[in-house]
Amino acid sequence: MTLTRSHSRRYPYLVQRGAFFLEPILRNGDLRAAWPAVHCDFRTCMGQNWLHANRQQLNEHGYGRDEVLAKLVEDESQPPTVAPF
Repeated sequence: MTLTRSHSRRYPYLVQRGAFFLEPILRNGDLRAAWPAVHCDFRTCMGQNWLHANRQQLNEHGYGRDEVLAKLVEDESQPPTVAPF
């Protein structure tokens, strides 16, 4: 789906939330600032995917996957991007 001006008028909240998520990345190149805007369940899924892909390195260095995952997703606050859902 391509976002058009019509969409931005019909769904201003969605456009605002998208801008909230993208602004730190685009303006400052700060990926860490966008992480809290990602829903905690999605952060968990992305973290699990990353850990699975890097499981050999984790095992070699003695890190437990559950411990690392907890650190990756420890910001449990509800991001404003999912408030209306």
